[in-house]
Amino acid sequence: MVAVLLLGSVGSALVWNHRRNRPDKVWVPLPLSPESSDDARKTFAKQLDKELRKSSVLLGVATDVQLAEKLGLPSAEAAADELGKRLFIEVGQADSPIGKIPSLNVGVNGTSKEHAILGQIAERLMKDVKRVIGANGQPAPSF
Repeated sequence: MVAVLLLGSVGSALVWNHRRNRPDKVWVPLPLSPESSDDARKTFAKQLDKELRKSSVLLGVATDVQLAEKLGLPSAEAAADELGKRLFIEVGQADSPIGKIPSLNVGVNGTSKEHAILGQIAERLMKDVKRVIGANGQPAPSF
């Protein structure tokens, strides 16, 4: 009986640990015009990716969300480097009241246990996205 309980508790701990370490990603969709071409979307994604991967932007995000402290990294620069590895910008689709519309998904990769931190990073990245596209409370340009 003791062996069964011990085996059950060890098995539960292994399953719990496995689920917490599964890959996860969080993104914020940036809606684009449905009339835009695929090439225009991909070009815009590359331009945005180039702007967001600048060291000043990554360091600003890492500092604002206290990424070094939350990920246990030695410095904000190390956190910015890690953020640069995890950052992604992909062409995708977003739900809207009129159905699916094209979007750029701006976000970060991580693990399930980091889900809350990933959400904070994705939200903070949108401030820089708005700065790059020049939209403060305005709809995104038609790319």
